[in-house]
Amino acid sequence: MFVRNPHAYPQVSRSFLTRKPGGRKPHDLLSHSGPAYAPLSAPKRMGVVLSLLAHLKTSALHAIKGCTPQGNPAPHIWHKVLKFYPSQTGRLIVIGDVHGCAVELAELLVKVQYDQGRDKLVFVGDLVNKGPNSPQVVQIAMRTGACVVRGNHDDKALAAYRKGYLRNRSFQALPSSEQWVEALKPDEAAFLAELPFTYAIPSHGLLVVHAGMVPNKPKLLQDWLDIYMMRNVDMAPSASQTEEQQDSTQYTACPLTRGVPWASKWTGPDHIIFGHDAKRKLQQYQYATGLDTGCVYGGSLTACVMPIVLQTPYFEKMGPDAPTLADLSAELVSVPARQRYAATT
Repeated sequence: MFVRNPHAYPQVSRSFLTRKPGGRKPHDLLSHSGPAYAPLSAPKRMGVVLSLLAHLKTSALHAIKGCTPQGNPAPHIWHKVLKFYPSQTGRLIVIGDVHGCAVELAELLVKVQYDQGRDKLVFVGDLVNKGPNSPQVVQIAMRTGACVVRGNHDDKALAAYRKGYLRNRSFQALPSSEQWVEALKPDEAAFLAELPFTYAIPSHGLLVVHAGMVPNKPKLLQDWLDIYMMRNVDMAPSASQTEEQQDSTQYTACPLTRGVPWASKWTGPDHIIFGHDAKRKLQQYQYATGLDTGCVYGGSLTACVMPIVLQTPYFEKMGPDAPTLADLSAELVSVPARQRYAATT
């Protein structure tokens, strides 16, 4: 059904299997790629570094040590930019959590009339785990040259693969839910190893992440663990609660037992498309859209389809404000799950 793109993912070194985390310096956290992460002025750059060093949290420590929250070596590029030019004639198609549901993914691509020669696929992460055919989902993502952000389950699966590989390929010692990773080919594991934590798409004013972003917190200071695990936020202990200062209120990620959905407090500067939160199903806020509709739990698999950039109202009014889905002329398309593959957690 799909033709492999020979230029999408060339042969990748397998060094991630044996490479020890480390070798990162604190200022490497400020690495950026493309216009979405413009260089900071010297005073602001120093302020960011000092702030980072003063407020190191778990995932910041992971970043400095050069490893992900699951202990895998960090990808070479943590925050990527997808350059989608207005002159391109294809559509942008962002797909929710697949979790190994390869049949439903194929059906969704047929339903949206995906054209590999023109359209660009982006996944919100969690390609794998829980579902019936995780390796095939990875293969589809690679063959189509898709952009994929790192989900917590992608990172977990990679950690299991590395563990089995480093134990003389003894995958049977892994928990039964992780033994499927033995079927991954080396280039497929290498593909998972290089998944970034975010994808910026400046042409559409979009940022794609797996779980979320803490509102009013600079992108470069977002914690990796939050980016692919958070669901709720609460006001930080020192945050102001006055209505006049609402736009600058400081938030912190928190457990589901308190707080509110982070997306309900997100005001930009990008429209964020995310997954990870199947219990809330489709989430539609002004500047954030959640696409995890629980396919692996018997729900559905959802895509957000955006037409050619030149055909959207956003192209006419590009400005400092984040776009809404209406500005992007986006359409939400879903296919039902064939069955329930996993119990809701």
